[in-house]
Amino acid sequence: MAGCAVSALGLMGCNSISPCTRIDLGGNLTPETLRRFEAESKHAAACCPDDRMADLERSNWWPLGILAYWWQGAVMRTETAPGRASYTVQRSQGFGPLSVLYVTSTHATYNDQGQRLSSMTGSSVLLGHLAMLHRSESVLPDGARQEVRSCRAPARAVS
Repeated sequence: MAGCAVSALGLMGCNSISPCTRIDLGGNLTPETLRRFEAESKHAAACCPDDRMADLERSNWWPLGILAYWWQGAVMRTETAPGRASYTVQRSQGFGPLSVLYVTSTHATYNDQGQRLSSMTGSSVLLGHLAMLHRSESVLPDGARQEVRSCRAPARAVS
């Protein structure tokens, strides 16, 4: 019985990498989150010291998505220069059988100070047949933010 429970949890997102903890992708990283990422980075570096990229956290609750709800999250650290890093945080959700009703995915990039540099979100309703939404945001060199949004609705038949 316990073996079945462990196997089920393994299939539903628990793996050897730390499970992904939800964070607000709309702002900067909190000092607590940044400390957690740094601790996870040290653990990953002890395992593979020559790697310039490391998966820090990952969760993938896909089996539930076959029927009703799917959630995936991941954090990756990339060494940009000696002693400098950037973090890419990804979160995806889907609703409905096989995520047919609605699916959304957001990726955000942060520097080693926890400041958000860019983000990108894509969403679709009814596999994109009803609507597709895209949003990207970047921090410009002068500190201003640039945002681009687009929405695509299905083409209508002309008679």
